This record gives sequence, C-alpha cells and structure tokens, in this order.
Amino acid sequence: ASMLTTLYGTTDTWTSSDVLSTGWLASTLSPGQLSQIQHHAMEGLTGQAVKQLSREQLNSFSHHQLAMFSPHAASFISRDQLLPHTNIHRRRGIRAAGGEDEKLVETMEDIEPDMQTIDEEIEREGKGMVDDPKDADGGASTKSSCWQILVTGVIFLLVLGV
Repeated sequence: ASMLTTLYGTTDTWTSSDVLSTGWLASTLSPGQLSQIQHHAMEGLTGQAVKQLSREQLNSFSHHQLAMFSPHAASFISRDQLLPHTNIHRRRGIRAAGGEDEKLVETMEDIEPDMQTIDEEIEREGKGMVDDPKDADGGASTKSSCWQILVTGVIFLLVLGV
C-alpha cells in the first residue's frame, strides 16, 4: 500500500485511471485510504480488487462510492463481505452499481430481510445509521445551503423592486 501511495500520491487525489492501474493491489489499501478515494474514481476499481476486499474495507466506502463501482466490479461483492450487517445506504449503492447482475441481485434479495430487521432494531434503539456517519444525511440539503438560497431569493426580489 505504501508503494501505491508513493507512486500515485494520496488516495484522495487518485483518478479512475490511477485506481484501474493498481488492479488487485487496491485491496491492500487500508479502510481509511479506500474511503478517501473520490467517488468519481471508483469506476476504475477492478473486480479482482473487490473480490479481495475484507468486510471492513468494503464498509469503509460511502454509498456514493459504492454506487460508482462498475457493474463488473460490483458483481464480485460476496455475501460474506456484506454480513452481518450493511446499512441501507450502502445496500442501495451496491444495488445501483450492480444493475441486473443475477448473482448480486439474488444475494441482495436473500440478505435483505435480515438486514431490514437489524435496521429496525438500530432505529428502535435510537442509534440511527451509526455505522455510516459520513452518509447520514443521505444527500439532503444542509440548513446553511437552504439559508443561502433564501437570502439569494430575497436579494433578487429587492433588486427587481418587487
């Protein structure tokens, strides 16, 4: 892993070409390094790298990163990598990337009832999606961005003289 970061720089600067050229060696990166790869570069992750990832490494990816896997790479995600629990955001990302791959669709459908049960238990205990804090907002707007839009609208109306 250190040789990869020496050659290509920190993982947050990698392009999809950099990720692709690492091949299966991408699976030697730490979960922290994997989580820093930009989501738009994830299409370069190879199936052989995905096949070698541990559960911890796979869970280090955000749902945005998972959704950007190529369908071929996503097809290598195994049941063992998803158990005992993968939160709903990541499962959606995997489904988005996997498309219609029969094996992956079957795996996801098989584990979904158990995953939903665990999701409900986590919800009841008030833990929310603790295992995916960087994705907790699910892409929702922040309060500050809503405030900025409101202020911009008011200024626009004042300029028009309404």
